Amino acid sequence: MVVQLVVYLVLSLPLYHSSWTIYFINTSPFEERAIVLKSQVALNELELDSIDIMCSWIIDKYINCFSQYEFLSLTKFSYFYNI
Repeated sequence: MVVQLVVYLVLSLPLYHSSWTIYFINTSPFEERAIVLKSQVALNELELDSIDIMCSWIIDKYINCFSQYEFLSLTKFSYFYNI
């Protein structure tokens, strides 16, 4: 604990931040996935009869871009894709 405090004080580097970003890719069957709705602001901007209320997932983006990135696996695609 003392070494961490010294590093923080001398170098001004917080040691609790990571340089890696972690993404969860839900690859369970579609019927078992939890559905994430769009924010309330985005829902208010939709038309009243719109059924597009779910957030798009990385899997949807991967499927739509598959012809361009067919040499990439889903994991590598999610790593290189800027969300």
